[in-house]
Amino acid sequence: MKSPIVLVTLLIASCSACAAIAIASSQKDPSGVRVCTEIYRPPKGLAQRACVWPKRSLTVHFLQGDPVVEKRVEKAAKEWTQYSGIAFFFGDFPDAADVRITFNPGSGSWSYIGSCQSNLKPADATMNFGWLTPDTNDIEYQRVVLHEFGHALGLLHEHQHPAANIPWNRQAVYEYYKRTQGWDEAKIDQSIFEKYGETETNHSAYDPQSIMEYAIPKELTLNGFEIGWNYDLSQQDKEFIKELYAAN
Repeated sequence: MKSPIVLVTLLIASCSACAAIAIASSQKDPSGVRVCTEIYRPPKGLAQRACVWPKRSLTVHFLQGDPVVEKRVEKAAKEWTQYSGIAFFFGDFPDAADVRITFNPGSGSWSYIGSCQSNLKPADATMNFGWLTPDTNDIEYQRVVLHEFGHALGLLHEHQHPAANIPWNRQAVYEYYKRTQGWDEAKIDQSIFEKYGETETNHSAYDPQSIMEYAIPKELTLNGFEIGWNYDLSQQDKEFIKELYAAN
């Protein structure tokens, strides 16, 4: 069976000197483009241990939020449990939860990468959902929650896979993300074009169907290559997360 394609960081100076975080931009224009980007990249050559969790259950605490939204997040997140073997326990763990969630509409949607949460206080959030409301449809909950909890389990963005080889139209990409997200070229280089190296990640093949992949409009590539929004775990997502935590 062909192995999946998802990336996992191999952090860094015992995870105490730094953190890895992925953040999704708030909506900037009528196109409704909402993407999740890593705002921290571990330095090359310092990988010492993975950001995958060394245990089989994670506690999850909502620091604030609407009870209806909280229940819908919990329901969507638990799909990962079927394949990872990692149980999520949602409850009142204000000072000791592994995953701590807020719903701040001003900061987009983001998550720290796995267990790499250095320099955080017990009351600090490790994940945020910036646009989920009681009226948001189920498919958007599924897309966003599975993606952010994928980060919480240690997964990175698929388009930065070492073997992705996406035929980007660089000028079109710069214009698109400047317009829709307000990013400068350095931010676009880091979030879109830069790939993780072979020694920085655990991975197998590239998976355009991964829940960790961006949508890529054909206008951003040179040959009409495109990827639509992925709303569920791909088969390779399921296989890879199982292998990752079975081996850890």
